[in-house]
Amino acid sequence: MKSRLVTSMFAVTFLLLAQQTALAVSYGLGFSQDGQSVVVPNSSWVDVTGPLTVEAWVKPDAGILARGMDFIVSKQMGGTGYMLDTNYNTPDWSPGAPHGFGFETAGAQTGGAMQVQIGPWTHVAGVWGEGKRRLYVNGQLDSESTALTAPTSNPLELWLGSSPFGGDTNWRGTIDEVRIWGIARTQAEIQSTMNRYLTGQENGLRAYWTFDEGQGQIAGDYSGHGNTATLGSPGPSWVAGKDLVPEPSTFILLGAGALTLLLYAWRRWKPGDPKEAFMKWFMVTFAGVVALSWGGGPVEAETVLWPGNGHYYERVDDFGHTLYWDQARDQAASRSYQGLLGHLATITSQPEQEFITNTLLGPPAQDYYWIGGWTQDYVHWGWITGETWAYTNWAAGKPNNFYGDEHALYAYAQYLQGYPPGVWDDYSVSRVGAPFLVEYEGVPEPCTLTLLGVGVISLLAYAWRRWRRVG
Repeated sequence: MKSRLVTSMFAVTFLLLAQQTALAVSYGLGFSQDGQSVVVPNSSWVDVTGPLTVEAWVKPDAGILARGMDFIVSKQMGGTGYMLDTNYNTPDWSPGAPHGFGFETAGAQTGGAMQVQIGPWTHVAGVWGEGKRRLYVNGQLDSESTALTAPTSNPLELWLGSSPFGGDTNWRGTIDEVRIWGIARTQAEIQSTMNRYLTGQENGLRAYWTFDEGQGQIAGDYSGHGNTATLGSPGPSWVAGKDLVPEPSTFILLGAGALTLLLYAWRRWKPGDPKEAFMKWFMVTFAGVVALSWGGGPVEAETVLWPGNGHYYERVDDFGHTLYWDQARDQAASRSYQGLLGHLATITSQPEQEFITNTLLGPPAQDYYWIGGWTQDYVHWGWITGETWAYTNWAAGKPNNFYGDEHALYAYAQYLQGYPPGVWDDYSVSRVGAPFLVEYEGVPEPCTLTLLGVGVISLLAYAWRRWRRVG
């Protein structure tokens, strides 16, 4: 009896641990003024002189627009080393001009074509290998150039959010999940882990900072190579970081461990034991409650799949015309469907546009819906996901920035002002609210991964039991 109770409590502990892992608070480093610094001592792990990948999640503030160059990761000086930054991506270097991301090795830089989005989290990765330097934004290739010279060695420290050049190179915004690799990662490899925490044991990983300490002057290196980062004085602030999903094996193993222990306790309970029914009920109910607590935000029933890309789409009318564009963006990001994460819909092709128009923008749709297009300068538009801005479906005479602050994009759902359903219009981010369209894609939620592991172990346990009976 005692051993069965202990086994049951171990199972409960496994489930609580899995839930705690899923709900852990993420931290990042917030940079807001000149002179703030985070420094990592030079070592063979960060002094990369061959194939290289540098990754980070960043949340830019508008302060970067007033500056020529802001450093995210820097270990470069005098044509040596490497750096990841933001800088002007047009010939106009005046304050307020559009910015793009940049990646430099051996004194030469590849500048990004995509415009930096102020506010949303953005994943950026610079890669050097096989004579090419490539820049990826949100997992999509932004720019590449020929770069025959490999990154060259130097004795400099590695700087995060600043550089050896001085305080006026400080980043403005939040930095999280910085990763240094000694391999040239492919686009598929970047996409496969950009939304997940790493284990620290991945092939080629040289340094990895999650910044989840949340306090103090030290940020540990989770690659196990001892590249401890020290916050300067003044240093950045500990702020809310980018929420990622733990790598799948964490949830699968935790779920499998919990179910295995529960099954063991179940089988060991003797028939007729007066506490048997209660304990079995308790274990099943507790497991169900924990699993349900992982669920994402609410979604409506009108969620449809487009086979063209395997993504799901939803028209959200709950809030009526009460949400400004940035509020709709945040609401979309808080939603999930079948374990997939949401964002404002991004329409990047004519077939996708036709699908959305025909399935989501018909009656009883409201007048218009926010989608995921955005601009800073009213000229250069981009998608919040970083996807290439190539396809457009503007209404006649649009965009026109009529109110002077029309940063955001919506799609008409009915014939209004002579415009047919589906066409786009730029509109003010602070004058009127609207409902919105959500697109679901990407990494499954923790609940999905855990239940997958539980399901697999359940089937294996059932098969084992049947096999033993036959034998």
